[in-house]
Amino acid sequence: MSGVKMVNHMKYSLPGVALVVLIVFKLAVIVFYGPLLQPDSAGYITFANTILSSTQWLIDRPDTMGEDTYRMVGYPALIAISKVVWGDSGWGYAVLVL
Repeated sequence: MSGVKMVNHMKYSLPGVALVVLIVFKLAVIVFYGPLLQPDSAGYITFANTILSSTQWLIDRPDTMGEDTYRMVGYPALIAISKVVWGDSGWGYAVLVL
């Protein structure tokens, strides 16, 4: 008998493999489909543009029913920051990756 041992130098954990598969899948979907707009996307984008263009959204305006009346600022603020950093053409991809 030769007594040769098989040594497994690479040990993969199931959660690690699942995470890599999930990341590859997400990146493939982003590459093939890009950012998709949903029916409520216009409201978030409008609010993000308002954040970038003026400070009126900071003031409580009970006489209006604009986008800032019923939307929370978190996601539109993320869109606004992405528009500043990556521009009007790349912000959708940046939000998808985040």
